[in-house]
Amino acid sequence: MHKPVFFSLWFVLLHALALSGQTNHEAQQAYIEAYRDIAVEEMNQFKIPASVKLAQGILETNSGRSRLAVKANNHFGIKCHTGWQGKTIRKTDDAFKECFRKYDDPAFSFRDHSLFLTGRSRYAGLFQLDIRDYKGWCRGLRKAGYATNPRYAKLLIDIIERHKLYKVDKLYSPEPVAYRGPMKAVAVPTYDDFEVVDQVNGRKIYENNGKELVVARSEDSYLSVAKDLNIEVVDLKYINDLVTVNNLPSENFVYLEKKRWRSREYKYHIVRENETWQSIAQLYGIRLPWLHLHNMWNGTLSPGDKVRLRLF
Repeated sequence: MHKPVFFSLWFVLLHALALSGQTNHEAQQAYIEAYRDIAVEEMNQFKIPASVKLAQGILETNSGRSRLAVKANNHFGIKCHTGWQGKTIRKTDDAFKECFRKYDDPAFSFRDHSLFLTGRSRYAGLFQLDIRDYKGWCRGLRKAGYATNPRYAKLLIDIIERHKLYKVDKLYSPEPVAYRGPMKAVAVPTYDDFEVVDQVNGRKIYENNGKELVVARSEDSYLSVAKDLNIEVVDLKYINDLVTVNNLPSENFVYLEKKRWRSREYKYHIVRENETWQSIAQLYGIRLPWLHLHNMWNGTLSPGDKVRLRLF
């Protein structure tokens, strides 16, 4: 079994840039690699060209290195504006110590950017453009007042053409992909259904949703699992969406590599007694922020609620 090193996306980017002496071009490539899938998902859901979203992210965050990106996971420079009730961060921009939105994960920033554009009438004309008209989108964003820099459109276009991001827009799917239902006969997955792919220090390594995991024993903690599998405890908790929790209930799924953004085999889950967002995310091998995004809600769950495990 491979033993990957796990860090949050922004830490990976910063660490790589600091130690490898990457050029600005390489830094932009690293950003594209990190956020390409998210941009494509947003494009298919909201009809915003992935090329434009990635170019904006690169420009607004200096390829993921800006203070807003690192401290607030804010990749699009979106300010608080009236009605914002989430977390905030102060930064001097057009005025002294302006209020900007703060997110728990970069994925929330990408989704909020989509909602920001689709929810304001001044950007409505952009959605009449062809999805592959990245130049029209860039010029339209500048004309609508997204940024005050008069060269904003040109800067975006230059990034898109330098990295040939217009090719990513070809992944746009105008119609939702037909869902063919679960491939397994069970109502929900259990580790008895998972394939055993390896064994390390007496622990069976299973695979669920294409990601490796172990099943916790009655005497286990995150520390004991981390020691057995030569993984840092902080990384193990990050992978499993638990930053501060130490306890590990028996038969919990403990993933050894970062989970996916959606289920590959199931469309939705019906909530059972005592289930939480985190337990459902573990059950299907989905990152918790993405589970929240698929459902556009992260409030209290009740038995019988339907939780989406993918957008389409």
